[in-house]
Amino acid sequence: MKKLLFLTHITKDSSNGVWKKVQAQANALHELGYLVDLVYYDAGSLVIESHNKKIAYPLLHRYFLFYILSRKINCIYDVVYFRKPHGGLYPLFSFMPINKIRKANVLTKVFFEIPTYPYKNESEGFLGYISYLSYKLSLCLFKKNISKILYIGEGPEKIYGIKAQKMNNGVDESRVKFLGSHKRDVTRFTFAGIANLMYWHGYDRLINAIAESEYRDIISFYIVGDTEPEYSRLKKLVHDKGVENQVHFLGRMEDDEINKLLEEVNVCVDALGRHRSGNNNNSSIKSKEYAAMGIPFIKSHVDDAFDNEFFIYQVNADESNINISEIILWYKKLPTDFARKERNFAIDNFSWTKILKNALNS
Repeated sequence: MKKLLFLTHITKDSSNGVWKKVQAQANALHELGYLVDLVYYDAGSLVIESHNKKIAYPLLHRYFLFYILSRKINCIYDVVYFRKPHGGLYPLFSFMPINKIRKANVLTKVFFEIPTYPYKNESEGFLGYISYLSYKLSLCLFKKNISKILYIGEGPEKIYGIKAQKMNNGVDESRVKFLGSHKRDVTRFTFAGIANLMYWHGYDRLINAIAESEYRDIISFYIVGDTEPEYSRLKKLVHDKGVENQVHFLGRMEDDEINKLLEEVNVCVDALGRHRSGNNNNSSIKSKEYAAMGIPFIKSHVDDAFDNEFFIYQVNADESNINISEIILWYKKLPTDFARKERNFAIDNFSWTKILKNALNS
């Protein structure tokens, strides 16, 4: 069996969608026959986890994760699957483990996943700019060792002069509970959005729409997540618009709590503001999970994983008003068996095993 290093700086967090994605990808790679060593951050330590053991190395600071990893790994790997580092100064030392592994084995294939492309505008402000610069500096030192770039979004045939291949996000349907067994009552119409809140999620657009809607008295919008500064910005907007009785902030929640909430939800909310970050062609994780759950959802961006599916309501990718009454009417017209059809669509199209097999072998 080929040995694969799955290289990330992701923090282990069972409530986080990105962590769930990484777990699902690692499981899929194992199913494809690889011996997977998964690298991540947990409780102040660098963790290297394989199918039968887990080793943790304490860190003085999380930004030293890649540096310490380069000092500790001594294995010969056939494949490296490297998720692009993002945020803070994580990227600064990311070249070190890649270059060490390739020096030990020049035949090692390195696949570099860019989860959002283009990505420059994903983070705002001075700190986002510094993180971007640290990434660009490190990239100059390891890009010669990249075999292929796998990107999610809209990109060219080559990125940084390296062969690039588009891929979509997937879902591990065995870990996603089917929640759409029946069509919900519309006498009380409920939205839910689950996210590590960022300005490009665009939840403010729906809040503004609720404030202006003739149906505001029957609408509830539950927001799961508490990431700053977006969390405080949304709370202020809700107060200013006078919709505290309609918009409810639930903070962070575990999977069981989220599932219980979604059993009563009419429509989920995917990103409504990807145009703000310059990547309106995007394949979100949440949309794949909502589809696997059998819950219809709204979004604004282009997602090539879908093609005018009946369980998606598409709003404009701009700052125009969202029409709540049209969304309610669309929901009412959904077929009675929409949930099962939506679930089956997800199973047929979003298997991580199929997606990664195609990405690594083509």
